[in-house]
Amino acid sequence: MNVLGLMLSVGAVTFGCAFPQMKGSCKIPPRLEHMELLGASVQESFPMGHVVHYTCRPGYSRYGATIKMICSEGTWLQVSRGECKKKRCGNPGDIEFGTFELKNEEDFVFGAIVEYSCEPGYQMVSKYNSIECTAGGWSRDLPHCEAKLCPPVVDDSVRVLSTIHDEEYTAGHVINLKCKNPNKKLNGPSQIHCTSNGTWNIDPPTCKAKLCPPVVDDSVRVLSTIPNEEYTAGHVINLKCKNPNKKLNGPSQIHCTSNGTWNVDPPTCKEQKLKKQPCFPPPEVLFGEWMRKKKEMYDSGSTIKFKCISYYKLQGKKEIKCRNGTWDQLPACLVPCILNSNYIKGNNTDLVNAKEKYVEHNKNVKFKCLRTFAISDVKLLHVKCLNGTLEYPKCVKMEPCVLNDNYLKGNNTIVNASKKYLEHDETVKFKCLPTFNISDSKLLNGKCLDGKLKYPKCVKMAPDAITVQPSVQSEPNIY
Repeated sequence: MNVLGLMLSVGAVTFGCAFPQMKGSCKIPPRLEHMELLGASVQESFPMGHVVHYTCRPGYSRYGATIKMICSEGTWLQVSRGECKKKRCGNPGDIEFGTFELKNEEDFVFGAIVEYSCEPGYQMVSKYNSIECTAGGWSRDLPHCEAKLCPPVVDDSVRVLSTIHDEEYTAGHVINLKCKNPNKKLNGPSQIHCTSNGTWNIDPPTCKAKLCPPVVDDSVRVLSTIPNEEYTAGHVINLKCKNPNKKLNGPSQIHCTSNGTWNVDPPTCKEQKLKKQPCFPPPEVLFGEWMRKKKEMYDSGSTIKFKCISYYKLQGKKEIKCRNGTWDQLPACLVPCILNSNYIKGNNTDLVNAKEKYVEHNKNVKFKCLRTFAISDVKLLHVKCLNGTLEYPKCVKMEPCVLNDNYLKGNNTIVNASKKYLEHDETVKFKCLPTFNISDSKLLNGKCLDGKLKYPKCVKMAPDAITVQPSVQSEPNIY
């Protein structure tokens, strides 16, 4: 007897008996994915040479001899060529209007999933869209695809020109539409088609009454209260011109016929050809004259020129026109200002341009103050003539300056003058006493401004700067 036979005989004797873990013994045989131990065992240890049998798990089938394993040196070894392979379910087949895709496996075996989808224009009507290969075969019946249907046109005012039974419109189907009432028109396309997703390419139209177009001439007023100018068959509107000087060149009342047109074209407005009225002679205008010999009547469209007398300024048009019995607005002559010498002298002023006597309206006149007189703001010396009115500026007397001996001596200065008073705006030249000097000779020039005079101050020169003059003139009178 060989060793394997001895091991099998020993195993047959000891199978099912519990014994302590021995050297070379094995633990409980493994539970595999595709097969499991045949028969239950309570043993936790198996002696070397012990043989066990395996059977295929659900979903798997045995191919070849019975599957056996033997305990060898603490490891279970398979001693037969039998094996477990996944059961086949077979090709489940295509479905009408659909396709499938195999998932999880590369063949139709246990665990494989087949997922179905519908072709464009069709939809799945089954609860599930997939089947699975199980130990007992395919898990459920094949799903079912049906064509997607576009909804019927439910507007009762629309007639569908189609021969489709029960109005089952499938993808690609085209229908033509028209209104049942010939006095109405579609408010959308007359042809639509069913798309692959079961909807119309555009919402089916409805029917509405044919509308007459609105009156678009802006010169015409429509006497109607219809909102948005939706004029339907039989509606009557009255018309008139917005401009009372114009008249309609057609009927003042029109009505909408059943085909959506007016019984006549809406009228427009045009100018009334009225006989133009002549004008009486224009009235006289103060300080002006008409440059054309007056007539008893002037035809409409005639013109006449006007001018103002010297120094009077024209306001308005110098030529007016007769317009259907009425002259254009008459011009006017604005009064000039007459310069009054009494006012000028009485206000201590004089003219910059002494030749002026008359000043036209809106023209400026320049004044100046007389000597020893002044004004608070020189801008007041520029005055504008406004239609004969002129505001004369007034200059007031300025205070004179009194030469003060104490200030002169105290500042080491004298003046080359024989008078004691200086008028406003008058100048005086100061001089330093001998051996005295000033930093800037310009400071020796003084000017009287409204009673105020600025005195210069001379200071003692250094000894080395003093030069002896050959002769000294007598000092002038000092005030």
